[in-house]
Amino acid sequence: MKSQTEGKKEFNVGDKVWWAKYQRQTIKKVCPICDGKLRVIVILGNKDQIETDCTYCERGFQKYGWVEEYEYVSAVEQIIITSKEVKELPNGRIVEYGYENYCLTLDNISETKEEAEEKLKEKIIQAEKEDLEHTEYSKNQNPRKYSWDIGYYQRQKKDALKTIERCDRKITYFKAKIKEQK
Repeated sequence: MKSQTEGKKEFNVGDKVWWAKYQRQTIKKVCPICDGKLRVIVILGNKDQIETDCTYCERGFQKYGWVEEYEYVSAVEQIIITSKEVKELPNGRIVEYGYENYCLTLDNISETKEEAEEKLKEKIIQAEKEDLEHTEYSKNQNPRKYSWDIGYYQRQKKDALKTIERCDRKITYFKAKIKEQK
């Protein structure tokens, strides 16, 4: 096995490096319903307006004004290495660098911003490829034909559209309930 560091520059604690960051993170976003104001104005069919609490961004009895979503975050960021761990193994050498709570390798960090940007592009391409490979692996584990997949996803789409229609009916119903309370 080839050493992980073979032909690559190693870094030390305190060095500034560029991190090609591509990871899934929790992102706080302003509530799309109340825009962070915790209250909403519902416009009824007859144009009456009713102000009420936003329940979309509340958890239990606490209102927040924001919601959490998961997204892939990609960025090139300059960081300072805070720790370094070297493992000498019979089949090679492994170097791990620490930054905050992250464990990084030479695959994640670079000396220049341009190198990190190239690594980031490669990481995104690799992640997309792995996603497709996962789909293909799942397909290979299941001997059904691709026509089954097409039918399955058409059914999923049809069900999603029915869910949207059902939600629209519920919204109309609750708007009427708010009007009745007025």
